[in-house]
Amino acid sequence: MEDKELLERVLARAKERHMRIVDLVKVLGISKVALYKQKKGMGMAKKTRQAMLSFLVDSVANISLDDLRAVPILTTAQAAQWMCSPFGDVNTIVPDKTAFFSEPKTGDFAVVVSGKSMMPWYPPGTKILVGRDERPKSGDRVVASVEGHPDLIFKVYVDLGGEFALLSINEDDGLPPLIFNKMDKGETWFSVSPIKESLRNERMLDAAMHARGVHHFWEKWLDERQKGGAQK
Repeated sequence: MEDKELLERVLARAKERHMRIVDLVKVLGISKVALYKQKKGMGMAKKTRQAMLSFLVDSVANISLDDLRAVPILTTAQAAQWMCSPFGDVNTIVPDKTAFFSEPKTGDFAVVVSGKSMMPWYPPGTKILVGRDERPKSGDRVVASVEGHPDLIFKVYVDLGGEFALLSINEDDGLPPLIFNKMDKGETWFSVSPIKESLRNERMLDAAMHARGVHHFWEKWLDERQKGGAQK
């Protein structure tokens, strides 16, 4: 999407939501002067472009402006460092992208899903909000840093009492569950944090579900209706 089209869509969306310019620049994290420069066709900064794209995604949900908060989008390497740093003291990490979510807390961060390990629930391109300092419960999708895996892994958390298991989100990889003793933190595992929110492309989600044989009710209804009509 070209910068001009992006700006036009942002302004149109803001108008639909009856937003004042002062509210829009607050959400985007830019100044009125910066917005004026965009209207004049001046070059758009990478950070501004990312904020506008995030605004278009986030604004489709009916969320109060007061509830929107920006969080840093980290690479998996940055996220691994962030998760293992106490009290959010990660001065060496300087993310250049942000995303807006409704319920982030201090220390939370976002990651953009790549690859197909989280299909179909999180197609590639999905932004996920990770609650770094929150404890997961059984059934939570989580981001984990464990021994033997240089990158973060995305799993489903299952509490086993004194132990916990990390299972694959889908069965395509054929990997067995990973089981850890809770007392071994810092030795065999380092951090396990729940995924709190996600921003997904709905059509990509539908395509991912189709690829795994998961269908909506309306598709089954239509299929039965068409088969019934063919039999008449």
